[in-house]
Amino acid sequence: MIRNLQNTTKDKPYNQALTRLETTLLSTRWPATDRAALLEQTTLEQLTAWRQKTFSELAVVGGLHGNVSLEDAERLAELLNTVLPISRQPRPRPQVSQLDRSMDIDLAVDHNDATLLIYAQDADASFTSRAKSALAGQLLRSPFFSDLRTEQQLGYVVSAGIRRMDTQSGNLFLVQSPKADVAYLEQAVITFLRNYVNNWDALSDELFEQQKNGLIARLTEKDKNLAQRSQRYWQSLVEENYNFDSNEQIAAIVAGLTKADMAAFLQDLLQRVQNRRLKIYSAGAQG
Repeated sequence: MIRNLQNTTKDKPYNQALTRLETTLLSTRWPATDRAALLEQTTLEQLTAWRQKTFSELAVVGGLHGNVSLEDAERLAELLNTVLPISRQPRPRPQVSQLDRSMDIDLAVDHNDATLLIYAQDADASFTSRAKSALAGQLLRSPFFSDLRTEQQLGYVVSAGIRRMDTQSGNLFLVQSPKADVAYLEQAVITFLRNYVNNWDALSDELFEQQKNGLIARLTEKDKNLAQRSQRYWQSLVEENYNFDSNEQIAAIVAGLTKADMAAFLQDLLQRVQNRRLKIYSAGAQG
């Protein structure tokens, strides 16, 4: 286990950047190297004592779906209460660190490629903010790839989208490049976004609606199998949304967004990318 955790430092630079994003902002994520260091000091006696204390009282969060009845769920709950020491326990929620200023993290990955991840956090965890950042991610994804990957050929890993930390989303720009340094990549991201904002009025109403409809279709598409449905239900349980309709609520808000709404959001996104963002990078051989 220690070896597996230590080997994460040999992962691809962009994967390490994505992992560091979560360990930086989420209180329930810890760096693999820190966990490996603690494991090296952990004895069997300590593990046994921890296990006995931790499992002396348990709370269970779960759900049953598919070809089952309410009676099936009740019988399962009765069984769990019989075989496990279940009691009502406070359920700690992950804490999301708030970016009130720009922050830089140097990964110093042992790899020739330079890597840059820029994350601009939403103002809050509301469905409205999540809808706007999701639509921004939908709008920016293809032109960002086309500009930095196809036209400038900065690298094979070029991505713009969103990343959610618990219930709070943010827009993400990620590049791994064998030919440009981090400063150049950062300026390329800012220049792309500034040009996109400046040319916003040229986007036709028809294309804007197409992008909206594409996002709405993805949010509301039917689950392909029970595994997908389980994942969607579990995400709602984690968010404590017991109506299980997060995607539907976001889709409804997206449907009502106007070009003016998104113009304001994109202007604010540009400001956050420049002045209130998390920058995770590795210089590689370019540094």
